[in-house]
Amino acid sequence: AEVLMTYEGIIPALESSHALACAVREVGHLAKGEGILVNLSGRGDKDIFTFADVWEDDGWNQFIKQKSDRIQ
Repeated sequence: AEVLMTYEGIIPALESSHALACAVREVGHLAKGEGILVNLSGRGDKDIFTFADVWEDDGWNQFIKQKSDRIQ
């Protein structure tokens, strides 16, 4: 999920993030010319606070807090 957020600006839902993690784990077992397709679904923006808790990144948490303070 973090790679997609950083490089593509896509926030996958937690369910899709699990599928991505499995794909990354399995990619080393593929034969040359094989690939993996992962379908992204849902809205990861609803899970943004969960991501912040898991990553324990002070900069990210501060960013999320500032954004949520603006909304409230």
